[in-house]
Amino acid sequence: MPCTAEGTPLEQRIDAIRGGLLAGDEEEGNGGAEILETLINFCHRSDDPVPVCNQFGSIREYLDYRWTDVGNSFTFACAKFSIRSHADQHHPSLRPLLHHIGDHISIVNDIASYDKEKRNFESGKASSVINLVDVIMQQERLEAEPAKTMAYAWQLLTEDAIKGDLDRLKESGVMGQEEWRFVDACLGAATGNLFTSVVIKRYGGEAARVCCKGGEGGGSGM
Repeated sequence: MPCTAEGTPLEQRIDAIRGGLLAGDEEEGNGGAEILETLINFCHRSDDPVPVCNQFGSIREYLDYRWTDVGNSFTFACAKFSIRSHADQHHPSLRPLLHHIGDHISIVNDIASYDKEKRNFESGKASSVINLVDVIMQQERLEAEPAKTMAYAWQLLTEDAIKGDLDRLKESGVMGQEEWRFVDACLGAATGNLFTSVVIKRYGGEAARVCCKGGEGGGSGM
């Protein structure tokens, strides 16, 4: 890659993105700086050893690992930046709710991606399967389909926990309009993750194709 006085094309692109995020913060909010911080922290995780499913002592232990591994802090920072918010995603009152929303994102993604991850492992494209479904299979001595059902049950329980968190926050009155806007953006991110996980061709293959009128293919193709 050619190098110039201003850096390589990649470095110039990185600088432009960084500048754009911080420029957005100058207009309103502080989500751009959080995107940069959470992205850097997430990238540093690549130096950590890759775990294996049978090393987790429980489903909860796996989900706690997965919460960070799936990049939830980065996702919430992006949601915050998208609405130009000053809300503090680390505020103690928000912690239980964001933890459950992050769990939901992780669970939905794992259920949708399990078959693809398993095929990649069996074909030699991946060295391991790090997925909730596989953890449940190991923990509960189940086959794949019953394990997927149990994973879906965890998803439903998590949705119930999210509703409980929202009810408690509403009753407490501790959050202002800014915090509720941020919560709404994070719920939107989780909803988008659910929709994408259902229809994306990357996970569902031809069965997930979204067709146009008359049966012509208009699939996601991602």
